[in-house]
Amino acid sequence: MTSEISRLNNVVSETERKAKQDHDNLTNQISSLNSKIASQTSEINNLNTKIATMTTEIKNLNNTISENQRKAQQDHDNLTNENRKLSNEVS
Repeated sequence: MTSEISRLNNVVSETERKAKQDHDNLTNQISSLNSKIASQTSEINNLNTKIATMTTEIKNLNNTISENQRKAQQDHDNLTNENRKLSNEVS
């Protein structure tokens, strides 16, 4: 009976040791994964900031293009009218 108790105590001790080892390993893995998540979150935030900046830049460029198109159309219309006027004077 004493040997059985001793054996069971050894089994309990070994099981506790393995459980602690598993716990430590899992804790280390969780810590490592949390570090990766933090790094990736930071990278995502940086990329989102770049996207926001580029989106603003694109909007500004589109506004500039629209204004340039409007001015070009206005210049075209003015030159066409001037051309007609001069053509009429020559005729």
